[in-house]
Amino acid sequence: MLEIEEKDFKIIINKVKNQISNTKIEIFRNANMCLLKLYYNIGKIIYDNSEWGNKFIDEMACEIKISFPNIKGFSVRNLKSMKKYYLICSQNKKVQTASAQIPWSHNMIILDKIKDDNKRIWYMNETAVNEEKSLAGKAYLNIAKRIQGEDVPFIDLDEPKDILGKIKKFFKSFIDFLFIPPLDSPSNNGYINAYIPL
Repeated sequence: MLEIEEKDFKIIINKVKNQISNTKIEIFRNANMCLLKLYYNIGKIIYDNSEWGNKFIDEMACEIKISFPNIKGFSVRNLKSMKKYYLICSQNKKVQTASAQIPWSHNMIILDKIKDDNKRIWYMNETAVNEEKSLAGKAYLNIAKRIQGEDVPFIDLDEPKDILGKIKKFFKSFIDFLFIPPLDSPSNNGYINAYIPL
């Protein structure tokens, strides 16, 4: 068996490390789109079975909670919102595309409060642009930089606690969704703490 030279090995390992880093960043970028796609598909299933009435949604929420006890976001209310999201986005793909840029909670506010699709798209685009300037946007960028190995400071803890709480809640729900052990589990290894101090 041939021995690999150290410089060749380092080149190969650096390629692997770069692929790992790039994949981590891609996961964070695509997480929101994946969740919205899931919510759209669940909304379609609910719509396709609407002849069963609200009982269907009640039972679905119950079954999901039993099967995935650590995952939040599948309450009866949220399942009804998924149906609404599906109905709106299936009628206008531009709304669906614009919605992929912003978190679920922002989508629900815009879809509930604004009835005109052109205005919805405008607000979604503006929300996406302004999100990058907000504390949450800074936190997401901060996390992406940390994943790449950059030494960047943590979020200023003097910022309003409710904003930090929302950021932590978002990442906790995302991590729970990916089936990473809960925060208080010994096998968690501090996934959230590595990025946002609690």
